Amino acid sequence: MSFGNQSISVFVHDYETTGVDAAACGVLQAALCVATLHQDGTYEILDKDVVMLNPGIPIHPEATAIHGYTDLDVADKPCWKQYLGEQMSTVNEHNLQAVVGYNNASFDDRIAIRVGFKPLPCIDLIKACRALKKLHNWPGAKLTQSYEALLGKPLLKAHDAFEDVKATLDLIAPAIKLAGVTNLDGLIAWYTKDEGTPNMVINFGKHKGSKLKNLDKDYVKWLLSPKCEMTMSVELIAGLRACLA
Repeated sequence: MSFGNQSISVFVHDYETTGVDAAACGVLQAALCVATLHQDGTYEILDKDVVMLNPGIPIHPEATAIHGYTDLDVADKPCWKQYLGEQMSTVNEHNLQAVVGYNNASFDDRIAIRVGFKPLPCIDLIKACRALKKLHNWPGAKLTQSYEALLGKPLLKAHDAFEDVKATLDLIAPAIKLAGVTNLDGLIAWYTKDEGTPNMVINFGKHKGSKLKNLDKDYVKWLLSPKCEMTMSVELIAGLRACLA
């Protein structure tokens, strides 16, 4: 994935939810932004919508412990599926070149797809930060940890959807510098070099953290079969197929 060393128009989104299952959770806060992202990692947010929503199902206590919202906080808010469905129709009409997030490939994008978002090339900053964590021995690669490692200060309002969007965008410029590359295209090439190959690491299930080439062939075949209902990136599918070639 490369953008010809040009500035690009991107969709940046984040959701606070009732739980951690992207296929089943409800959304109670959404931040939807359209931004111009430059090759040096700087950006301008051109349009944003930050809204509280009724998730339609109870908020799990563990989720409340993270973001602080309760069922009472959102009882009178708009239905999340209807509201975000309408917003995604508008998002899809924009001439966007990529979607940006933090763990969005595994979570936020999957939620958006449930309400009509048409997938775009994905810039997932958690992948860059996981690679930087290994090189520089960070304690972890959660958004708060990556933010403090790259910007030298704590993320004070983590788990507010819009603050998480801004924090994600703020990571890009220092990540480019720390990775030793010259621009956004270089950063993407650097952290995706193993994607679509047997050296790619699986990030879910009982073998989370393992390279594809080390997986049992029968498990690889199951992942690629219709019996597996997991949503997987095109890069992961390519890497799994390469293991069987």
